[in-house]
Amino acid sequence: MPDYTPEQLKTLYDKLPNELKEAVFSKEIAQDLYDICMKYGLFEQEKISALSKHVGYVFLGILPPQEIAKTLVKELGLKNDLAKMVNLEIHELVLYPLKSNLEALYGPFKAPEEKAENKEAENEETPMPEEEITVKKTKGKSRKDLYREIIE
Repeated sequence: MPDYTPEQLKTLYDKLPNELKEAVFSKEIAQDLYDICMKYGLFEQEKISALSKHVGYVFLGILPPQEIAKTLVKELGLKNDLAKMVNLEIHELVLYPLKSNLEALYGPFKAPEEKAENKEAENEETPMPEEEITVKKTKGKSRKDLYREIIE
């Protein structure tokens, strides 16, 4: 993926809706990306920075969300399985809350294939309640919990 000049990035940034502008510099999103990196053993600062840069490119309209996993393999040198897991986390924690804005840039928002297949398998085994619960994050901002598991 080519690098962009600061002027090119500023031009793209200026055209974004406010929610995506806020997402580009969001401390919460930065923390989510850092947590994802730590969870999957991406401890090198170069990989953390590259992952953040590419997610920023998604917000700016440069990198389609469905290309994240391929980019992680190509640009960060991750193995396919690891790239897919990191991609799922990015979609769930970072991109899905901005779905409507991203659809304006890229068209219909599609979840990664593995996620859709897993949900179909889960729905066949045990029906999940439609309601969502709100989880209090340590940073003080609440988010909806999209994952529900039946506890027996």
